[in-house]
Amino acid sequence: MAINKNRKEDLGLERRLWRVLAWVLVALFLLASDVWPMRAPGADADRAKRILPRFDAYVETTFKRSGVPGMAIAIVYQDKAQYLKCFGIRKVGSPDPVDTDTIFQLASMSKSFTSATIASMVGDGLLGWDDRVIDHYPQFRLYDPWVTNRITIRDLLSHRSGLPEYIGDILESEFKYDREEILYRLRYQKPIAGFRSRYAYQNFLITAAGETAAKAADTKWSKLVAERIFKPLGMNSTSALFADVEKAKNRVIGHVRKNDKMMPHTLRQPDAQSPAGGVSSTISDMVKWVRMQLAGGKFEGKNIISAEALEETHKPQTIIHSSDSGISCYGLGWFVDYLDGHKVVHHGGDFEAGISTSTFLVPSEQVGIVILTNAFRDGHILHSALTKTFSDLFFTGKNETDWWPIIKEEFEKALVGSVLDPFEHLPETPSPKTPGLPPSSYVGEYENPYYGKISVVERNNGLSFYMGHNTIPCELTHWNGNILRDEKTNSGVIFNIGTDGRAYEVLLESLDFNGRNGRFIRAH
Repeated sequence: MAINKNRKEDLGLERRLWRVLAWVLVALFLLASDVWPMRAPGADADRAKRILPRFDAYVETTFKRSGVPGMAIAIVYQDKAQYLKCFGIRKVGSPDPVDTDTIFQLASMSKSFTSATIASMVGDGLLGWDDRVIDHYPQFRLYDPWVTNRITIRDLLSHRSGLPEYIGDILESEFKYDREEILYRLRYQKPIAGFRSRYAYQNFLITAAGETAAKAADTKWSKLVAERIFKPLGMNSTSALFADVEKAKNRVIGHVRKNDKMMPHTLRQPDAQSPAGGVSSTISDMVKWVRMQLAGGKFEGKNIISAEALEETHKPQTIIHSSDSGISCYGLGWFVDYLDGHKVVHHGGDFEAGISTSTFLVPSEQVGIVILTNAFRDGHILHSALTKTFSDLFFTGKNETDWWPIIKEEFEKALVGSVLDPFEHLPETPSPKTPGLPPSSYVGEYENPYYGKISVVERNNGLSFYMGHNTIPCELTHWNGNILRDEKTNSGVIFNIGTDGRAYEVLLESLDFNGRNGRFIRAH
C-alpha cells in the first residue's frame, strides 16, 4: 500500500511525537560531537560570568528570530544562579510577561523527578534499585510471566523492558484510559525484543516505577514526590498534579505554529502519566532543583538525597547509540552522553500542545542550564541552540557556530516522512472502486485485549467509530470494497466479512505498527 507523507499536521501527532523527539535529541548530540570540543580549562569561578554577555546577546537575537512567545532561562554554576532571565509573554494576545514565578509544564523532564524520588528512598533504605517490581506492586504484570517475575525498578527507569517504544501512550491519548487501566493493559502487549536487550523509550513504564515507589510508601505519587523532593527543596510552586497548573494564575499557555503564526493551544492534561510527564514548575524552583543535582543531593546544608543514590541516576544503564564520535545512553530518568571526556546528563520535555523544556547538566564542572519555553516545535529548536551555544562558550570560550539554523534543519528533517508516520496511509481512492456493504454490516462493538473496545456506529448519515472511553468520534468514509478511511489519520479501517454478511473482524492500520496488534474481533 502506498505511503502518503502529506497528511495534515494535526492528525494524531501527539501520540508519536515523543518517539521522534527522543531520537532527535540523540541525533543532535552526535551531530555536535565532531564540532563541539569539550575540553575545559581548570576551575575558574569567574568563567561563567565572563561569557554571559556574549551568551545573553545570542539569547536575545535567537529568541526574537525563533518566534517563541515566552521563555525562562537559568544557568547554575558552582551552586549559584549566575544567569536568571525571562523573555516574552505567557500567551499570545495577552501582555502578561513571563517572570521567574511563571509556571511551565515540564513534560518529560518529569522523569528525572521520579528517579530522584526513588533515589531518596533508596538512600533511606526503603527501596532498592534492583528490587523486583512485584514485591512492592503485586498487581503489576507484563505479557511474559518470566519477565514479570524479574523486572526491577532499575529496568522500568532505564527503558529496557523489551516492549515497543511508547507503549501505553495511545491508550491515554486516543482511548482516554486512566493510569490504573493503562498499567493493567500492559500485560496484553507482546514484547518485540529480549528483556534488557535494547533501548525503547517509554512513558508508562516510568509511570509504573513511580507507582511502585508510591505503593511501597503507602501513599499517592503526587504526595510522595512533593514530600521527598518539592518540599525539602522549597520548590513551593512545583507540583505533579494537573489541577494545580490549571488553577494557577501565573502560568503559560502552550503555542503551536499554524500558517506561520503562533497560536495558543489548550493545556495538556498528563495526570495519567504524571511520573513521566506531569510535573510543572517555575524557573526559580528549577534553580533549586539543579543546585541539588549538581551538589550530590545536598541543598543549603541539608542532605536531600544520598550522594551515592543520586549518582546512580546519572550513570549509564542502557546504550542508545554509539559511534567513533561518542556514545549516548539512558541512565535512570536522564539521558547520559559522553563527549570528549565529559559526562553530560540531560533531559528534555515536549508536548505537542505547545511546550518545550530542557535541563542540561555537566556534574564534573558543577554547571547546568535550564530552559523553559511555551512553544513547540519552535521552542525545542530554540532551547537546543541556546544550550549548545552556552556549552561552546563555557568550554572553549568561543561561539563560532550559529546553532539555531543547524538544529532547525536537523530537527525538521527528523520530523518528516516515516519517522512521524509509523503506520501506512491510504492513497487516493481508486477509480472505479468496488462498492461496500450496507452500514449495518459494519456496525457493532469490537474488542482487542490490549486496546480494549471500539464501537462502530451509524452517525450523520455515515459511519464513525469510538475508541475506549473517548467521547469524540472518528469519522469513516468509504475507500474501496470493505476498506473504509479513518479521516483523522488517513489510514485504512479494513473489515473482514463472514458468511452471514456481517463483519467479524476489523483492522485499524493506525493502531497496527511496531509490534502492536490493531485487529479487533466483534464482541458477542
